[in-house]
Amino acid sequence: MKQEDIYEDVIRKAFAKAEKDYVNSRKYKLAENISESIEEKNKVRIAKETFVNYYNKYIEKWENIATPKHENIELLCKYLGYESFEDYIHQNNVEKGSIPENELVHANPVPQPKPLKEKIMLGLLWILALAVTIGVSYSIYNPKQTNECMVWKSDHYEITVCNGESNVIALDQETLKGMKQLMGLCKGDTFFLPDDTPVVWYDKFHNKLTFFTMEGIHPTNGRTLKPITPYIKDKYVPECPNK
Repeated sequence: MKQEDIYEDVIRKAFAKAEKDYVNSRKYKLAENISESIEEKNKVRIAKETFVNYYNKYIEKWENIATPKHENIELLCKYLGYESFEDYIHQNNVEKGSIPENELVHANPVPQPKPLKEKIMLGLLWILALAVTIGVSYSIYNPKQTNECMVWKSDHYEITVCNGESNVIALDQETLKGMKQLMGLCKGDTFFLPDDTPVVWYDKFHNKLTFFTMEGIHPTNGRTLKPITPYIKDKYVPECPNK
């Protein structure tokens, strides 16, 4: 089994555990719960967006997403109840011999002197690997690539090229179509369904509130949006102007 396959198995099991523990199937909420659990247990902060990307890569099979950092996989193994990545491999009967040595990132072999011929071969392989890496990186960040990302524009998301800029994120069709910022709300607008289910989400930042049409992540500050409550509506939403 390749290390990439093991990473996928760890991530799938982590999200399955989060869904079982929190009874929520939305990837953003599951990623947030995993992030908070790891921070509480290991005192390490990993942004929930990191785990959303892992979900996109291994569960939804998005392309052009980087392989997870090994230290994050270690933390996910601990989140699953294992002592380490090594313990995960052992308890799941994954034989080390089935993983190529150059893929065992946790291994730390003692360097051994290499013959000249082997050094030359390794040098050529290194140059080849570097060329492939540069080519892959160019194909991912070349602006001529297919639009597979989105960017926040004023009050909504728009499809854009994946150019590596900080405000450009992986394309999510649900968020692309459903996430809108609500401007000019007043108390006469609809905030709840007849069964009191909220239909507006908000974020309060520096004592300023912004309102949105769906749950998820704030498009510009990365904070998790909260469902509106009668208290928030009564205190912060202005009265409608008289007609």
